[in-house]
Amino acid sequence: MRDTDLFQLALGLMPPWMVKACAFDAETRRLDIEIDFARGGRFPCPHCAKADCPVHDTAMQT
Repeated sequence: MRDTDLFQLALGLMPPWMVKACAFDAETRRLDIEIDFARGGRFPCPHCAKADCPVHDTAMQT
């Protein structure tokens, strides 16, 4: 099992959400987990709550 799969299970992420990458820095005791969604993923609209809407214009949050 890959570490990304392990974290995805631990976080309870369901498709289209997934753990894209993870990195641990032992010196700083920091764990970074990058969560993304599969290309073509569809979600409820945040404005009207219509289900199964396509996504566009995403941006990486830091």
